Amino acid sequence: MSLERFDLILVGGGLSSAAIVYYLCKDQRFYKSLGKKVRIAVFDKGGDYWRGVPYGSLAEQDFLLVENLENTGMNEFSHWIELNIENLVANIDSKFMKEWYERYRQLIDSKRYGECYFPRRWFGLFIQELMRDLLKMNSDSLEVTFKHSEITDLDFDGDAYSYVDIQQQHYFSKMLCLCIGSIPQKRPFPINESVRRHPRYISNELICAHFNLYERLFFPVKNSPGCVDIVILGSSASAVEVLYYLSSRPELNSKVGNIVLLSKCGHLVDGITADNYVENKGVSLSTDRPTSDHYLAYVLKLIKAGKINFVQCLVENVDFLDNRFCVSVVDSTDNRSSIEFSGDFVINCTGRGSIENSTSLLLNKLASKFPVEPGLRGFEVGGNNEVRGSKGFFINGPLLNRGELKQVESIRGVFREANIIAKELINRFCRASEKTLESV
Repeated sequence: MSLERFDLILVGGGLSSAAIVYYLCKDQRFYKSLGKKVRIAVFDKGGDYWRGVPYGSLAEQDFLLVENLENTGMNEFSHWIELNIENLVANIDSKFMKEWYERYRQLIDSKRYGECYFPRRWFGLFIQELMRDLLKMNSDSLEVTFKHSEITDLDFDGDAYSYVDIQQQHYFSKMLCLCIGSIPQKRPFPINESVRRHPRYISNELICAHFNLYERLFFPVKNSPGCVDIVILGSSASAVEVLYYLSSRPELNSKVGNIVLLSKCGHLVDGITADNYVENKGVSLSTDRPTSDHYLAYVLKLIKAGKINFVQCLVENVDFLDNRFCVSVVDSTDNRSSIEFSGDFVINCTGRGSIENSTSLLLNKLASKFPVEPGLRGFEVGGNNEVRGSKGFFINGPLLNRGELKQVESIRGVFREANIIAKELINRFCRASEKTLESV
C-alpha cells in the first residue's frame, strides 16, 4: 500500500485554507527555522482552489460580498481592484452587473473603492492570483500539492493522522486543518434518497448559500410550459438570495406562480413579511449582510405582488407524489396542527445544520473521536483553534463556532482566525525542526 506523507493536510480548498497558507507564507520565522521544505496537501472535492463555492464559478455573477472592501481588511484586494478595475468594468456583459456598476459608478470613478461592495467572483479572481504569486515566491520553502478528491476516513493514533480518500488512496500527516465551508450532506428533516436526488429538489446542503441556480432553476422554469409553484424551506439569507434571483430575472417573472416560504419564525430576517414590507422599505434585510438591501427592492416586488405566502411552521417531511412535491409541516406555535403544501420545486434554505445531522463519513469519524459542542454545529476548540482532545487538529471557517464567524463569508473573520492557526503551526513546525536537529 502506497502512503503519501505530508507535514500538513488541509481538508477543504477554499478561502479558509487560502488564508492559512497566506499567513504561513508571510511569516519569515517559517523559513529561517525549519531547515527543510514543508509539504502541504490541499484536498477539495470541487477543485476550485482558494475560491471555493462563494467566490468561484458556482457563485452568481451579480451576488456581492457581504463586506465592503474596507471591511474585508485586505489591502492587497484594494490594490488589485485599482490595477484591474478598467478591464473588469470593460468586460461587464450582463444586465445585473451593469446595474451594479451604475450604482457604484460614482464611488469607483472617484477611487473610493473601500466603500464598494464588489462581486464575489471578482474577489475569487483576486485570491487566486494572490495565492498563485505567493506560492511561486515561496516555492523553495513550501510545496503545496492539490488533490481533487474527498477525504472519507481518518484515524488518529495520538500523535499523527492517517487518511483514506474516496479513491481509496492513503495519506499521512502530523497536523490537520479542517477548512470546509459548512456542514455537508445535512438532513434536518426526513427525506428519502429519491426525493433528495430529484432535479427539482434544490438544496444548499453541499454548497453553503449557493445553489448553482442558473442550471438548476433558471432553465427548467424558463422552459416550463406553464407557471410553476415553488416551496422555500427556511428564511435565512440564502432564502433572500433565492427570492432576489427569482424576482430579478425577467425571464422567470411570468413563469413563477406562487411561492410558499416555510420557516420557524414565519418571516424573512429582520421581520420582513407581506404585512410590513412598506415600513421596512428602507432597512437592510440583515445586519450580518449589508449587501442585502441590494436585493431588497427585488424581494419586495414579489411581496407586493402577493406571490409570497409566509407560513410559521416546522418541516416534518418532504415527499414526491403525482409529479409534485408534498411538504408536511406542523404549526410551530402549538406543534399539533398538521398541514401540507405542494410545489413543482422545493428549495431548501434551512441553514448550516449540525455535525449530528451530517451523513459525511469524515465528520462522523471526527465526531466519534473528538468532542462536539452540544447544540452547536461544530467541534469544541481550545486555544489557537485546536480541537480539544486532539494534537495538531485545527479548524478554520464556519465549523469553528466562534461568534465572529457566524457569518460564513466574513473575509476579515476568516483571515483573523487563520492568522492564529498559522502562528501555532509555525511554532510547532519550528519545535519539530529543533528536535530533529538535536537528534542528529
